[in-house]
Amino acid sequence: MSAADLEKAISMVPGSVARFEAGRQSLNATQLFTLSRALDVPVLYFFEGLSTLNNNTSVEVPAAEYITEAERFLDAYFKIADAKVRGDILGLMKAAAGEQEENA
Repeated sequence: MSAADLEKAISMVPGSVARFEAGRQSLNATQLFTLSRALDVPVLYFFEGLSTLNNNTSVEVPAAEYITEAERFLDAYFKIADAKVRGDILGLMKAAAGEQEENA
């Protein structure tokens, strides 16, 4: 798959893949999930080998069970057609996590 094909598959602007590869742009969780689906790999694939980083790095590697749980949640979330319902679910998740509503 070419970079252009991948960018199209994940709805990113041209040049995004090059910026990701060079470390000039990072992916958010949704983009990482979408990328994993486009490449037909689990999200955990992108974290392989991180345990070999030295102790001076500040990278926190999520546990595998959290990644699998997040994948299942996002998969179900993106199947919800009603934007209001998705917003309500997001609000519920933020409330459960103790976050303040951004757009109250």
